[in-house]
Amino acid sequence: MSDYDDLSGTTLGGKLGCLASALVGLPTLGVLMFLAFYGDCFDSEQCHRGEGLRWVFVILLTFAVAAPVGLLTRGLVNRWNQSKR
Repeated sequence: MSDYDDLSGTTLGGKLGCLASALVGLPTLGVLMFLAFYGDCFDSEQCHRGEGLRWVFVILLTFAVAAPVGLLTRGLVNRWNQSKR
């Protein structure tokens, strides 16, 4: 085994970290998209101004929530798994 195996996605912690990140990130993305784009908007250019920045904000905020959850889960599970050996 390599010294860097605990950093890969092939460990139990890596797999559970990805799962936890997806379970937190996807609902967060859905809620933020609903909140950012909810409202009455007609088909005029004035109404759709600034939507690109809203998309960037929604994606960055989702990443800021999901990434730490996945990394923390991966670290905790890998540390727990190594202590059992």
